[in-house]
Amino acid sequence: HEQLVAQAETLVGAERVALLTVRRRGDMAPVASRGFSREALRDMRKRRGEGVLGRVVDTRRAFLLTDTHDDPGLDPPTDEAEEIRSFVAVPIELADRVYGVMTVNSARPDAFSERDLRVLGELAKHASAAIQNALQFEQERQIAETLQDALLAEEPPEVEGLEMATLY
Repeated sequence: HEQLVAQAETLVGAERVALLTVRRRGDMAPVASRGFSREALRDMRKRRGEGVLGRVVDTRRAFLLTDTHDDPGLDPPTDEAEEIRSFVAVPIELADRVYGVMTVNSARPDAFSERDLRVLGELAKHASAAIQNALQFEQERQIAETLQDALLAEEPPEVEGLEMATLY
């Protein structure tokens, strides 16, 4: 997650980047970020369909806004230091579901273009493959660990006059 955030920051020159994952209950929470305060990250916690990021998850479509002042429907940040004037939000999809959403933000209007949207879309596709591989590896590791634990002998019985041990 941290690598993905760092790559997005570098590729488009974003001042702030966050990666939110969709949890089983349907809510989204930031798992990696750069440039955001704790309060701003707490405010990002939303349900699917709620706010711009929630709509990106529901529609599975990237979103570019060049100037938040042109869209009166957006909730302005409560802290002026956290002002966002332009941003891009891109879904990260795994096979049959949306894993999360990555958002890059700037206090400057027109900081991002259609090109940035395409670049971040490609980054999200590559990240999706890497995340899928990591999740599959973790699942296989857990299965192997369970099998190994099942194969291990329990503590050998204590028999007077004998010293027993197990070797795996």
